[in-house]
Amino acid sequence: MTPDWSMIFREFTKKYEEYYGIQENASLQILNKVKDLKGSNSLFKNLSSKDKGQTDDLLAELRYISLFLDCGWHVEIIQPSDKPTPDLKVTSDEFSSIVEIKHIRLRNSRPSPIKNIEQSDFLELYGDFPRAEKIVRNKMLGKKQAIEQIYQFSDRNPEDIPIIALWSSDGGIEEIEVESSLKRIVDEIREQKPDFPNGILIFGNGLIYRHMTFIPYPLHINGTFNPILKGIANRISLIR
Repeated sequence: MTPDWSMIFREFTKKYEEYYGIQENASLQILNKVKDLKGSNSLFKNLSSKDKGQTDDLLAELRYISLFLDCGWHVEIIQPSDKPTPDLKVTSDEFSSIVEIKHIRLRNSRPSPIKNIEQSDFLELYGDFPRAEKIVRNKMLGKKQAIEQIYQFSDRNPEDIPIIALWSSDGGIEEIEVESSLKRIVDEIREQKPDFPNGILIFGNGLIYRHMTFIPYPLHINGTFNPILKGIANRISLIR
């Protein structure tokens, strides 16, 4: 069944003006990027009933689809299934990857102050590293989370590069906290799934259409060097 894109445009514009103040031309720009992609209609299923949190989740997906398209790669949206299924298939002349997108919803608008620290004359510490690590870990590991969605995907090719695309709307989680969590998380992946291939974590955050950043972190799970990962990471780092 061919989706009624004119109706989707109207509903999408209405929601994004209501929630974010995005003007019509900006919201149409988002949709025009994705509407011709294979599987795109599945993104907007039940759009009218999506609440603010679900709409934020959708926006996180659209941001990453836009990123991969801006990198010059081919993007296919994988149809949801009752079985573990990642979100995207992304390919180029050099690589093929499967992508699972995870959104950290807004809980704190800024970094949380560290509790129970003594007053001193030094710069005040901020952030809650244990909290951030727990949230990042929960998005990557566990039932129905990123690693499992990729690992259990029945159509996964062993040559596919896994990409975990993490978007944070939570001001209490920043790049330094994500980076500090990765060694322990990678060690846990290696212990649980020693055959999981090397891949990439992308961490993204920022305001809509302004100051968005995407930071790629290669994940060396099996210890085998894959030069393609460096090329993917370099290309992502150039997109603003």
